[in-house]
Amino acid sequence: MKLKSITAATLLFLAGAWLASEANADTLFESGAKWSYYKGNDHPSGGDLEWAEPDFDDSDWPSGASPIRYGDGNGGTVIGDMRNTYSTMFFRRTFTVANPAQISALDLLVDYDDGFVVWINGEQVLDVGGSADFSHDSFASISHESGNVETFALANPGQYLVDGKNLIAIMGFNINLTSSDFMMDAELRSYRPDKSPPKVVSLNPPPGNVSLLREITVRFDEQVTGVDADDLWLNGDPAVQLRGGNKSWTFTFAPGDFGEATLSWNAPAQSDGRRHRRRHAPLPHR
Repeated sequence: MKLKSITAATLLFLAGAWLASEANADTLFESGAKWSYYKGNDHPSGGDLEWAEPDFDDSDWPSGASPIRYGDGNGGTVIGDMRNTYSTMFFRRTFTVANPAQISALDLLVDYDDGFVVWINGEQVLDVGGSADFSHDSFASISHESGNVETFALANPGQYLVDGKNLIAIMGFNINLTSSDFMMDAELRSYRPDKSPPKVVSLNPPPGNVSLLREITVRFDEQVTGVDADDLWLNGDPAVQLRGGNKSWTFTFAPGDFGEATLSWNAPAQSDGRRHRRRHAPLPHR
């Protein structure tokens, strides 16, 4: 079979946060950071969301390094009096952003048990198993075990980030009063558009005659993130598996009798908030 000739060295990915250079990623605060916290024996602002606003006075709240937890995990701040006493925790901390208009995406990485809701500068941006009722004695709507860091995309960061100091507030929920564990640990990363998008520098197998075409390894000229199996298509069908990292990614395709094979980037799709989905961008021919 023959793979159509491709000028890999001149291939450019279309601009967008879906394929981000590591050089354009910033950590706004790290896992293990210190948080101000309030135990849910009562509500810190009488039942309303004033506590999630930047100008709320939390000077009398204790503070401690995350993870803030009991029953699971290691290190951080242990809250030994939560079980059988209160079901919620309130968390606040600030972070600094320069030129927020240039930030195209935010990722919140969280290790948690059981549910939580997030506000940035008073605007709710994420709900993962939180309660519809933000009272201090409410419970999580899901049961979730900690131990794995999960990544959540925060859509439209330009709508709520401000230049300089920003405030993130998290309300954590336990599944019930008798739960044997609780955990909250978070990290926030921002991404800026890449003014010099990554280039493909090589394909393996290279363009030309090949005896078997099940996998194609694409090597970029810099580290990239946000790559999915369905980013690369072969004769109009997306790859079924992806492995790799940093500069080198290998796409696996379903078996088939391709004859003459053509590679292209993903066909049109709608934006999903975290990643700007690709427009059709065929790889150029020699």
